Amino acid sequence: FPIYGTGQGSGNSPMIWCFISSMLFTIHQENAIGASYISPDKSLSMRLFMVGFVDDTYGSVNDFSRTPPPSPTELVSMAQHDSQLWRDLLHRSGGALELAKSKYHTGAPVLQGGQVGPDLCVTSGDASTTMKFQHLSAYTAHKTLGCYKEPSGSQQAAAKHLLANSNRRA
Repeated sequence: FPIYGTGQGSGNSPMIWCFISSMLFTIHQENAIGASYISPDKSLSMRLFMVGFVDDTYGSVNDFSRTPPPSPTELVSMAQHDSQLWRDLLHRSGGALELAKSKYHTGAPVLQGGQVGPDLCVTSGDASTTMKFQHLSAYTAHKTLGCYKEPSGSQQAAAKHLLANSNRRA
């Protein structure tokens, strides 16, 4: 079984991944659609492309400036573009997406259950297969970047995890 890269636990792995991921984030930012956020009074704005911690990343897409706003199908297409770009960058660096951790949420500002829009898929490195991300309802939590995310705003999954962790440590 070949070991790619420096190997987990190697003393220089964090520094090497820092250099590699920094370059990958820069390239992604230069080519991704990303998301824009503006304060209600329009005095502050920012563009976000990817947030990452070690090898866990989180991307967002939106286009709040459009009237009418993009349809769920257009938003999934934008997310698919950015996801495919990230998958391709990881592949070229010797990495890969972990499909079990690749999930996405869809929904309008008024959350509705179920899937809105088409499936989100990326192709493999040699484009021979298609990988489908797992879709989650806006009311389903999942752990990413060390915390539980759920667009509906319920903190039940996070509270349950924290309680179990606290009880175990106590």
